[in-house]
Amino acid sequence: MRSLFSLITEPTTLSLKYFKDIKEYDLFKPLLEIREVEADPFNNIEAFEYSREHILHMIQYVGYAFSKPSPYMKSSDSVYSRKLLVIDGIGADDELKKRIMKYQIPELDQVIMNYIKREHDEDFRELMTAQIIYDRLIHEANNPTYKDNIFDSKAQSLTFENAGKMKTKIFELRQRFDDTPSGEMVKDFIANVKSLHATDLIP
Repeated sequence: MRSLFSLITEPTTLSLKYFKDIKEYDLFKPLLEIREVEADPFNNIEAFEYSREHILHMIQYVGYAFSKPSPYMKSSDSVYSRKLLVIDGIGADDELKKRIMKYQIPELDQVIMNYIKREHDEDFRELMTAQIIYDRLIHEANNPTYKDNIFDSKAQSLTFENAGKMKTKIFELRQRFDDTPSGEMVKDFIANVKSLHATDLIP
């Protein structure tokens, strides 16, 4: 039986109808039915009209960035770096790249989490989820937090602190996932944890 990853990545051309043919329409429905999006200033989302190519690129992105057999899994252990590699690899345009990197597509986040749940490897699912949470926390920590138009340093510091805890969790999961940590893995972990200082974020 062909894997979902191969069904997404092996065809030379994809169509919206294709996902009905392989009976995976419901999984990708939030993306397949996304069209014109209204502006949402509260979540920093600008109005945008997604093309067929944007939709198919997002589905390819999910497959390549969050599948165990993906060649990009060996390229980077960082979700942020892997996202950049995949986006460039599939040929997504700058606007879609910006929206993916800045977490401006809630429908994409929904599909990613459902896609990861489909994986049969529990350790892999847990590691991917932890990496996504860490990446999201770092993204939020590096964007000013305001409360009643006043910079909320406590909230931002707490977000950064939680990111540090999640980084430790990722290291533990990677040890379990890879059996034994490599020297590079340990070095990467130590460097990242040492760099997590909430005061660095305070203007």
